[in-house]
Amino acid sequence: MEQSEITGIEDKKAPFSSDKTKWLSASILALALVGWAWVLFYQLDKPLLGPHSFRQTQTAITARYLAEDASKFWNYITPVLGKPWEIPMEVPIYQWVVAMLHRLLGAEASDLARLDKVGRLVSAFAWLFSLVPAWAIGRWLGISQSACMLVGALMLSSPVYLFWGRAFLIETTAVFLALTMVALALWGFEKRSYSLLIAAGVVGILGALCKAPTWGLAVGVTFLLLLIRADVYRRENWYWACGAIVAVTLGFFAAKYWVAWSDAVKQANPFARELITLNSENQRAWNYGTLEQKLNIKTWEVIFQHAIEGVLVKVPFLGAFFLPLVIIFAGALYPYRALQMGAFVIAFLAGPLIFTNLYFQHSYYWIANGACLLLGMGVAFSAIEEGVEEWGNWIAAGIGFVAVSFGFVNWNAIYKPILDALPTRSQLAEVWTEPVQKFVPKERTLLVVGNDWNSNSLYYCDRKGIAFPNFYKIPFPGPQLAESLANLQPHESLGAVVVAEPLFNQNKMIFEEFLKTHGFSLNGIQTAFGILFPANTFAEKKGE
Repeated sequence: MEQSEITGIEDKKAPFSSDKTKWLSASILALALVGWAWVLFYQLDKPLLGPHSFRQTQTAITARYLAEDASKFWNYITPVLGKPWEIPMEVPIYQWVVAMLHRLLGAEASDLARLDKVGRLVSAFAWLFSLVPAWAIGRWLGISQSACMLVGALMLSSPVYLFWGRAFLIETTAVFLALTMVALALWGFEKRSYSLLIAAGVVGILGALCKAPTWGLAVGVTFLLLLIRADVYRRENWYWACGAIVAVTLGFFAAKYWVAWSDAVKQANPFARELITLNSENQRAWNYGTLEQKLNIKTWEVIFQHAIEGVLVKVPFLGAFFLPLVIIFAGALYPYRALQMGAFVIAFLAGPLIFTNLYFQHSYYWIANGACLLLGMGVAFSAIEEGVEEWGNWIAAGIGFVAVSFGFVNWNAIYKPILDALPTRSQLAEVWTEPVQKFVPKERTLLVVGNDWNSNSLYYCDRKGIAFPNFYKIPFPGPQLAESLANLQPHESLGAVVVAEPLFNQNKMIFEEFLKTHGFSLNGIQTAFGILFPANTFAEKKGE
């Protein structure tokens, strides 16, 4: 392959960088893999609590019911907003894989301790497998094997992936599919292979259905990398470039159909139709943020802090600007790689610029675009190798080692204390699971008020329920709750009401009236998620 084809610059004839420090880069990658494995199994038995735990348990509760009934794939159950229990959001690709492995291991669907571990391991290994398409993308760009191995080491040591990469989330699966789509499309163009382009289209459809924002960033990366490649404008290559773009954009039509279908299903749920239909005003504002929010400096302070804690590696003296400065230095040193690095930086910044509120609210969203920055670092490593004739390989390896080392240092300082502070399963059982299961039969429904529509409480007591979404200022009890309760069959009727203590004290008369009207005991029991008021029939049976 000619250098002009690698860099997109016609007039550069410098030889390709040698891999004389491949052994050193391989050693750094091996050390990163050992550290990644240790972090993966650290506190693996703890429950899915901590930052953004509601998102993890919402994903887990879907996997739990898929493990019970795998036939409900398209209209899967997420029983957190009342009946109908089906409120499909993304296509449950990750959840289905977790559920099938859980069943393959012979565990009961209700064995949540085992399910939590399986979900975490699937998430972590999806990220580990992402090193393969990342390597393929790097080689398509023409960067050295040493630089590709350094990228792998960064991927295994970046704090956001060490912590969130093992969470019970769809994020790493979505990134794996997105990177695989990009690699297949680029190499389909390179090899003039219909088979690779078809594979890119199929994987892209899966990626769009798994998580559309992540897929969208990957489409942008593919387009930019092809756009800046010099030989793409030759007539014989234009046909294949268009084929690659068509392949990666097929996911748009699949995602559009899925949104229409899933929104129609959610219309039957009185809470979901107002809150989480993707075409609703609430959901659009939640995804993209408002213009006022985008123009607010405090928004970007929070977003930048998320980036510092996750993907930007802090080192002494340079702080969180270490990786960006390396990219700037490499671009100045070897300008022929600048366009490639620029493509990845644009994709990295596009995430928060487009989905501003999601990046403001969720620190784990950097999983999607953080991969772009790390791939940009791979180009920077190669630029340093090529720009400094004698010592470039050693300088690149040294920078990689520093970044990997401080990735683990930052995880230890920021994220390890979070894991250490989580309650054990026995502690959670004592303050929540056992009190609820004592009073609420398995077939009965639980109403939880005061924790927004957080699924933590419902998941860990293994009960279907209504996590009342008070965050959206829906009045309690209100017409939505009345409709939701009317949807319940007699054997599914409310078995207990849980109200966050501060909320109950502020609105005591309202809640007491609701409890009396619906036949609940006024003698509350303190639990981890609020005051538990069992139905009178169950309270009497338990002698309360």
